[in-house]
Amino acid sequence: MSKNYAHSYYLKSEDIAHLLDNYHQGYCSLYPTHLLPQQDNRFWQNEAGELLFYAGEQALLEDKQSEAQRQPLGRGLYTASLDITACFLELNLPELPSDTIHIMSLINLNRGHWTSVVLSIKDLNKQQYKAIYDLYQEFKQYLRDKNLDPNLGLGKMAPGIFIQYATGNRHGDITSLNKRNLTESNQQDKENIENILCAFFQSKNQGHLLDLKGQADTNNYIEGNLSLVLAPNDPKNANLHHFDSMFSEHTHARVQRACARFLAANHDMNYDAPKNLQVQTGATCGEHAILNGLKYVFFTSTHGISSVDLRRATNYFCPEFARLFLFGSEPGKVYQEEFDLILAQQMSKNPEIPSSKADAEVKAGLNPADYLVIGLLMGVALNLVVQHVIAPALGMLNPFFIACASVVLAIVSAIALNDYIEEIDKTDKKDLSEEQRQLEAQSLRTLEAEKQAKKSRVCASDLEPAASSKSYLPLLSEKQAGLVPNFVERQQEADLRASSPKP
Repeated sequence: MSKNYAHSYYLKSEDIAHLLDNYHQGYCSLYPTHLLPQQDNRFWQNEAGELLFYAGEQALLEDKQSEAQRQPLGRGLYTASLDITACFLELNLPELPSDTIHIMSLINLNRGHWTSVVLSIKDLNKQQYKAIYDLYQEFKQYLRDKNLDPNLGLGKMAPGIFIQYATGNRHGDITSLNKRNLTESNQQDKENIENILCAFFQSKNQGHLLDLKGQADTNNYIEGNLSLVLAPNDPKNANLHHFDSMFSEHTHARVQRACARFLAANHDMNYDAPKNLQVQTGATCGEHAILNGLKYVFFTSTHGISSVDLRRATNYFCPEFARLFLFGSEPGKVYQEEFDLILAQQMSKNPEIPSSKADAEVKAGLNPADYLVIGLLMGVALNLVVQHVIAPALGMLNPFFIACASVVLAIVSAIALNDYIEEIDKTDKKDLSEEQRQLEAQSLRTLEAEKQAKKSRVCASDLEPAASSKSYLPLLSEKQAGLVPNFVERQQEADLRASSPKP
């Protein structure tokens, strides 16, 4: 990757896609026998056989009222459940390949801050899926018996539409589908697809699934009722977790509002925002959001990778880094040694990426010492100009007044220079929203607080056994796990003890 992120504030969608692709490659290299992920890169599978479906990135760009009305996140989670079921039908799977499915999505707030959500559905209702599967086989036979185009029962479009009808959760008008979603062989039937489906379900005495008119909730037909297609036997076994490495209550509330109807439609599903995550200490929300979600699915734990390592690796990200961050060091290797080796190898392959130290310098305003130095230097230079050009022109002959005029001119120039630098800095950041700037400032405050905390713990007792920097805690909320809210401080203290020389 030729892009340098050392001076970049936030990752874009294509950067997130690049990181996730490498994570998936690293995962597949470790588990080559997991066939479903090999067939469709949206799927992952942990050692317990649980499936993870990556539903892509979800942008929240509108105001609170619009998001609450449109429910973009809730509709996205429902659609992901629909897509998973349709994929299983396309793969002709008569039974669910797992008892548990996790749906992960990355959320971008106002093109700035990245967080992630994981919807966990455990103890799936296999009978419900089997009923849909059997009915879908009957539909394909119905097409053959009626001498209709069999392609209507295949492809990415038809299974999803069929599932909406089979579950009584259809939305939108099928006849308004874009032509590009249909193959050339069934273009002539595009206006008859809905009629064909309706005729099929009427023949099965299931016409009640087709009538959505007259219902009190007018949103039903627009977005469906948002009920999960793949549902658990017990509603309590479906939970939505939101991971935010900056612990913003505003962000948690906003994400919850964007899926409120989805949560309510699925038996008031529990929405949880775990607190014992590793806090970002830089603009690394994207890296943390990815790793938090993946670590939850694979290990139900915090990830324990520092912001510094995550951002350094982002410049040269590869499947080797992904395996190291997600699954830990290889047997017989030490994390730091393996990290340095991978970094050196990738840097040798990408020498065009400039040094992070050189690009990490951030423009800033001038402090009082800068004013003094610039004033003296410019005063000497401008004294000659004042003495030989400006003073004679104004009739000023007193050396004292000439010197004062030089100093004043130097200070005015320094102020103008400072204003110019600040203006350039504002121009460079003009694409950042107000929320982004607030997040950046909060991140810098967090970093400064962390530095001060480390200084205050330099003299900490060495009598306690040193803890590994890769020790993890269960990824639960404080309320669930009974944890005290100083996880980050204890983790950093353990890291400090582990790195300090023993007496």
